[in-house]
Amino acid sequence: MSNDLKSQMIDTVREAIHKGWTLEALAVAVDIPQPLLYRFVNGETGSGNLATIQKLAAHFGMQLTAPKRNMKPPRRAETK
Repeated sequence: MSNDLKSQMIDTVREAIHKGWTLEALAVAVDIPQPLLYRFVNGETGSGNLATIQKLAAHFGMQLTAPKRNMKPPRRAETK
C-alpha cells in the first residue's frame, strides 16, 4: 500500500474531525474499532491496512483504483 494513499486518507479523516466528527462517531459510521482509527490517524505502524482504508474511502465517497499498467507483452529480440 502506498504511503501517499495512507497519508491522503489520514488527512481526510483529520479534516472530518476538524469539521465536527469525533473519532468515536467516525469509527461507528465506518464500522472499525475506535482504537484502530486512533492509531491510524496518529500514523502508528501497522494500523492502516487496505481494508481500513477501503472502509474509510467508501464512507467519504472516494474510490480506490489500481494504477493502469501496460499489459502489452515485451517484444522478443529477433534472432538471426
